[in-house]
Amino acid sequence: LYPAAQKAHAQNLQRSGPGPLQEYLDDGIRIVYAELGKALDGLQHDGWIVLDTTDDSPAQTVDRLHALAARL
Repeated sequence: LYPAAQKAHAQNLQRSGPGPLQEYLDDGIRIVYAELGKALDGLQHDGWIVLDTTDDSPAQTVDRLHALAARL
């Protein structure tokens, strides 16, 4: 799952609330997205399935995953 980084930040803020943990998670998101951004094309070329879930609700993401699994 690969939502936009802004959505990942917002979701983690909602889960953890403001404070040191949220700052730690934000740093982790920045690092992961920077590295993943460099590797994304190669991963997809190697057969990884990458779903942009930026505009999905949790239920929509689950529905998309079920539909994808049914096709595999």
